[in-house]
Amino acid sequence: MQIHWGNNRDMRTTTTRILAGLLILSWVSAFSQSTEEEARDIYQSARRKSIYQEWDASIEEFRILIRDYPGSRYVDESVFWIAYCVEKQGKNLELAFYSFQDL
Repeated sequence: MQIHWGNNRDMRTTTTRILAGLLILSWVSAFSQSTEEEARDIYQSARRKSIYQEWDASIEEFRILIRDYPGSRYVDESVFWIAYCVEKQGKNLELAFYSFQDL
Protein backbone atom coordinates (compact mmCIF):
# COMPACT_ATOMS: atom_id res chain seq x y z
CA MET A 1 0.00 0.00 0.00
CA GLN A 2 1.37 3.33 -0.99
CA ILE A 3 0.54 6.50 0.90
CA HIS A 4 0.35 9.61 -1.20
CA TRP A 5 1.42 12.73 0.61
CA GLY A 6 0.05 15.71 -1.26
CA ASN A 7 3.13 17.78 -0.52
CA ASN A 8 5.79 18.33 2.09
CA ARG A 9 3.45 20.52 4.12
CA ASP A 10 0.92 17.67 4.50
CA MET A 11 3.71 15.36 5.59
CA ARG A 12 5.06 17.86 8.15
CA THR A 13 1.55 18.46 9.53
CA THR A 14 0.91 14.73 9.90
CA THR A 15 4.31 14.14 11.48
CA THR A 16 3.75 17.01 13.91
CA ARG A 17 0.37 15.60 14.93
CA ILE A 18 1.80 12.14 15.48
CA LEU A 19 4.66 13.50 17.60
CA ALA A 20 2.26 15.66 19.63
CA GLY A 21 0.04 12.63 20.25
CA LEU A 22 3.00 10.55 21.41
CA LEU A 23 4.15 13.35 23.69
CA ILE A 24 0.70 13.62 25.27
CA LEU A 25 0.51 9.84 25.76
CA SER A 26 3.89 9.74 27.48
CA TRP A 27 2.91 12.65 29.75
CA VAL A 28 -0.39 10.99 30.72
CA SER A 29 1.43 7.74 31.47
CA ALA A 30 3.98 9.50 33.70
CA PHE A 31 1.21 11.44 35.45
CA SER A 32 -0.78 8.25 36.10
CA GLN A 33 2.26 6.53 37.54
CA SER A 34 3.05 9.41 39.89
CA THR A 35 -0.57 9.62 41.08
CA GLU A 36 -0.62 5.90 41.81
CA GLU A 37 2.61 6.31 43.77
CA GLU A 38 1.02 9.14 45.78
CA ALA A 39 -2.00 6.94 46.49
CA ARG A 40 0.31 4.11 47.56
CA ASP A 41 2.16 6.43 49.96
CA ILE A 42 -1.11 7.53 51.57
CA TYR A 43 -2.30 3.92 51.78
CA GLN A 44 0.92 2.77 53.45
CA SER A 45 0.78 5.66 55.92
CA ALA A 46 -2.83 4.87 56.80
CA ARG A 47 -2.00 1.19 57.26
CA ARG A 48 0.89 2.05 59.59
CA LYS A 49 -1.49 4.17 61.65
CA SER A 50 -3.95 1.28 61.85
CA ILE A 51 -1.17 -1.05 63.03
CA TYR A 52 -0.46 1.41 65.86
CA GLN A 53 -4.20 1.62 66.57
CA GLU A 54 -4.41 5.27 65.58
CA TRP A 55 -7.92 4.62 64.31
CA ASP A 56 -9.14 8.17 63.64
CA ALA A 57 -5.96 9.21 61.82
CA SER A 58 -5.99 6.00 59.81
CA ILE A 59 -9.65 6.44 58.80
CA GLU A 60 -8.99 10.03 57.77
CA GLU A 61 -6.09 9.05 55.50
CA PHE A 62 -8.06 6.24 53.90
CA ARG A 63 -10.90 8.71 53.22
CA ILE A 64 -8.46 11.17 51.65
CA LEU A 65 -7.15 8.42 49.41
CA ILE A 66 -10.67 7.47 48.31
CA ARG A 67 -11.63 11.10 47.70
CA ASP A 68 -8.45 12.24 45.92
CA TYR A 69 -7.57 9.06 44.01
CA PRO A 70 -10.90 7.39 43.11
CA GLY A 71 -9.33 5.39 40.28
CA SER A 72 -6.53 3.98 42.39
CA ARG A 73 -6.09 0.28 42.93
CA TYR A 74 -5.98 1.03 46.67
CA VAL A 75 -9.58 2.31 46.91
CA ASP A 76 -11.24 -1.06 47.59
CA GLU A 77 -8.69 -1.95 50.25
CA SER A 78 -9.14 1.48 51.81
CA VAL A 79 -12.89 0.92 52.11
CA PHE A 80 -12.18 -2.38 53.87
CA TRP A 81 -9.69 -0.80 56.27
CA ILE A 82 -12.06 2.03 57.13
CA ALA A 83 -14.67 -0.54 58.14
CA TYR A 84 -12.03 -2.47 60.10
CA CYS A 85 -10.88 0.65 61.97
CA VAL A 86 -14.45 1.68 62.78
CA GLU A 87 -15.13 -1.81 64.11
CA LYS A 88 -11.95 -1.78 66.22
CA GLN A 89 -12.96 1.55 67.74
CA GLY A 90 -16.08 -0.20 69.00
CA LYS A 91 -17.98 3.09 68.95
CA ASN A 92 -20.39 2.51 66.13
CA LEU A 93 -20.69 -1.13 65.18
CA GLU A 94 -23.67 -0.39 62.94
CA LEU A 95 -21.50 2.00 60.89
CA ALA A 96 -18.80 -0.67 60.69
CA PHE A 97 -21.37 -3.19 59.46
CA TYR A 98 -22.57 -0.82 56.72
CA SER A 99 -18.98 0.00 55.79
CA PHE A 100 -18.35 -3.69 55.20
CA GLN A 101 -21.51 -3.82 53.09
CA ASP A 102 -19.92 -1.28 50.72
CA LEU A 103 -17.34 -3.89 49.82
